[in-house]
Amino acid sequence: MLAAAWAESAGIAGRARAIEPVPRQILFMNVASVINRLMPRPKLLSDDDVLDATRRVILRRGPVQFTLADVAAESGLARSTLIQRFENRDGLYRRGMERGTRRLQSDLAALPGGSGTQELWRFLQALVSVLKSERINEYLLTVVEEMADPHLARLARRRVRLVRAAIAARLPEEVTDREEVARHLQAVMQGASMQWAVERDGELSRFVAARLRAAMKLLFPGETFDHRQGAAGARRRGATR
Repeated sequence: MLAAAWAESAGIAGRARAIEPVPRQILFMNVASVINRLMPRPKLLSDDDVLDATRRVILRRGPVQFTLADVAAESGLARSTLIQRFENRDGLYRRGMERGTRRLQSDLAALPGGSGTQELWRFLQALVSVLKSERINEYLLTVVEEMADPHLARLARRRVRLVRAAIAARLPEEVTDREEVARHLQAVMQGASMQWAVERDGELSRFVAARLRAAMKLLFPGETFDHRQGAAGARRRGATR
């Protein structure tokens, strides 16, 4: 088969006349050249490295405005290489969201807080302490992107369920309808974020934490919930990761 291909490329396929033999050294050099072109080149950057670069670009440009050219400049790879590995911009974005979804469960488990009302409160504060006021537009645009893409929407639902399960696991033992209480606290957290996006009252993470504290007081009357304990724990843990 290889010989026939060489013959066709030289324009002599099907001819009956004799040809001069090709020197062995030249033949080996040509075969090696073809093999090198067919073999995949080693990756200079891993997919995780590229996704890290993509994340940095999204933090600067947002999930809607970023382009493959932005990621190429950030990672040092050619745009054609990104297309070969991730197909297009949307494929790159989906891969990043898939990775984030896979990592979420371990990230949640690493947050402070065990079982019980005070431990749950520490966990909730740590959870919302990562919210940044200056990134609210990115958060909202991410939701728009996810709802427009069925695959991203499935990933978003998975993340919502993981967060809700983490809240439910930290509820006191005496709570019977754990799923419903966890769903309520999650709704307060998400609703407060939307409320802040309109009102812009103070700093985002503190605003959401205040709404959660009010909900916790209603759910567990008689308990006192300090406003800074969980967030401080999250910062200490983040400094060592």
